[in-house]
Amino acid sequence: MSDNNNINNQTTENNTINDFNGKLILKYLLKNKLYVIIATILAAIGSVIYVLTLPNWYLSVANAVPPKSSGSGLESMLGGFTSSLKELGLSKLTGKGGGDQYSFLVILESRTLADSMIAKYDLAKAYFPDEDPKEIKPSYVREMFYENLVVEYLDDGNYNIGIMDKDSTRVAAMVMDYIAMANNLAQRIYQEETGVNKAYLETRLNSIDSLLQETSKNLAAYSRQTGIISPEGQSKAFVEAVATLKYELYTQEVLLESMKSRFGENDFNTKNQENTIKVLRGKLKEMENKPGFAGNFSLADAGEKGINFLAKSAEFEALTKLKLFMQPMLEEAKVNENRNLVTLTIVDYPITPDKKEKPKRSLIVAGITLGVMLLSILVLLGVFSIKRLKKELNTIE
Repeated sequence: MSDNNNINNQTTENNTINDFNGKLILKYLLKNKLYVIIATILAAIGSVIYVLTLPNWYLSVANAVPPKSSGSGLESMLGGFTSSLKELGLSKLTGKGGGDQYSFLVILESRTLADSMIAKYDLAKAYFPDEDPKEIKPSYVREMFYENLVVEYLDDGNYNIGIMDKDSTRVAAMVMDYIAMANNLAQRIYQEETGVNKAYLETRLNSIDSLLQETSKNLAAYSRQTGIISPEGQSKAFVEAVATLKYELYTQEVLLESMKSRFGENDFNTKNQENTIKVLRGKLKEMENKPGFAGNFSLADAGEKGINFLAKSAEFEALTKLKLFMQPMLEEAKVNENRNLVTLTIVDYPITPDKKEKPKRSLIVAGITLGVMLLSILVLLGVFSIKRLKKELNTIE
C-alpha cells in the first residue's frame, strides 16, 4: 500500500513539473513582480536623466523652384544640336528633369557642397565637441551632416531643402548658404560645360574655315583649268549652238537636193552649195570633238568635267551652309559662358525655428522604460525555466 502511494505521489509530481502552462508563469511573475517594478522605475528615472542631457536640434526648411526655360528662338534653334553635343559628352545643366537634362539632386547631395558647409560652420566641432578635431575623421562628420540634411524633390517640381543644427539662431542662415553654394556650384559646372561647348564649336569652325579655303582654291584652280564657270549655263549655251548649227546644216542639205534636181550635180551653184555644207560639217565636227567652245574640254569629256565641277561646288556650298549654321551656336556659347545662371529660386525663405525638431524625449523615455520592463520579464522567464529544468532533472535522478 505504501509503495502505491509513493508511485501516485511521484506521478502527481511529474505531472506538475510537466504542466508548464500560463498559470504557473503568471503566478511566478506576480510573485516576483517587485523586481520588474524596480527595474522599470530605475529605467524610467535613468532615461529621464539621459534625455535631459541630450541637446536640442532645430530644423529650418526652404522651398525653392528651378527656373523655367526661356524658350528663346535661338535656344529652340540650338535644341537639335544640343542632343548631338550630348552624344559627345556635352550637355546642359538645369534643374530636375529628364531627357537631355539631369537631376539637380546631383548638386544638392554632392560631397563638394557638404564639405563646403562643414568647413564654413566648423561642423566637426559642433557634432563632436568632446573630441580632438585632429582625430575626427572627415567621413564621420560628412555622415552626420547628411543625417541632418533634408532634401526632397516634390511632385510639383519644387524642392524642400532643410538643415538641422543645435544652434537655432544660425540654422536658417545655414539653409540660405547651402542654397547659395548650390547655385554657385551649378554656375561653375554650367560655365565649364559651356566652355567645353564653345571650345568644340571654335575648333569645328576653324576646321570648316580651313576646308572652305582649300575647297575654294581647288574649285578656282579647276575652273581655270577647264574653263567651267557655270556648268548649267555653259551646257545650255553649248546645246543651243550645236542645235543651231545642225539646223543650218540640215537646211543647206535640203537646198542642195533641190539644186541638184533643178540645175544638176555639175552646176556652179550646186558645187558652191556642197562646199557650204562641207564647211558646216567641219564646224560641227570641230565643235563636238575639239576643246575651246564651251571650255577647255571636248564634248566627250564634258560630262566628267561638269560632274567634277558640280561635286566641288556642292562641297563648297555644304561647308558654307554648315558654317552659317554653327556660327550662331558659337555666339550663344560665348554669351552662356558669361551668363549668371540662377538654378534655384527661393519661394519660401527659411525662418528661425521656435521649437525643436529632435530629440523626442517623451518617446525616448517611453521606449527605454517599456524595453527594460519587457527585458526584466524575459529575464524572470529565463530564471523560471532554469529552475523548472533543474527540478525536473532532480526528479529524474
